[in-house]
Amino acid sequence: MIKGLFVVSLTQIGKLSVLLALLKPKWETRRVLVGGLSVNGRAIISNMFTAFFAQGVSLLLSILQSLIIPKMLGVTQFGYWQLYLFYVSYVGFFHLGLSSGIYLKMGGVPRDEMDKGSVKSQFVFGVTYQTIMALVIIAASYLFGSVPSVNS
Repeated sequence: MIKGLFVVSLTQIGKLSVLLALLKPKWETRRVLVGGLSVNGRAIISNMFTAFFAQGVSLLLSILQSLIIPKMLGVTQFGYWQLYLFYVSYVGFFHLGLSSGIYLKMGGVPRDEMDKGSVKSQFVFGVTYQTIMALVIIAASYLFGSVPSVNS
C-alpha cells in the first residue's frame, strides 16, 4: 500500500486554486483613464493578488511533491507515484480540445448573458466522453495488462 497517495495530483490542486478568482467579490470603484483606457485600480490589484496567491499555492504544492513525498515513500512506492503522475499528465489530451473551444467561445461573455443550455450540453458531452474513455482504458488494462505484486 502506498502511504500518502493522493487521489488528485498535487499540481492539479495548485491549478485549481486559480478558480479563487471566480469567488472574489466585485468591487465598485472609480475608473481612471490611463493611456486612453479605462482602468479599475482595485480590480487590477485584486487580480494580481489572486494570481500571486495561486502561484504561491502551486509553488508550495510543488515543494511538497518534490521534497516531502519522496521521503515518505519507499523506492518502489515512489516509482509508482511517478508513474501515476506521468499518466495524470496525459489526461488533458483525452478531451480533444473541447474545454479550450468552450473557453474561446465563451471566454469574454458575462455569466448572465451565456447560453446556459449550450454550456450544459457541452459539459454533459465532455463528462460522457471522458467516462467512456476511462472505461475503455480500464477494460484494456484488465484484458491486456498484468498487475505486478508489490512487496512492501
